Amino acid sequence: LYVHKLRLENKLGHSIHKIISNIL
Repeated sequence: LYVHKLRLENKLGHSIHKIISNIL
């Protein structure tokens, strides 16, 4: 469960980073 949560947050963080890169 903990590993799944970490993986989910990592995926979310990657998506946010991608969006920020697109804005910049």
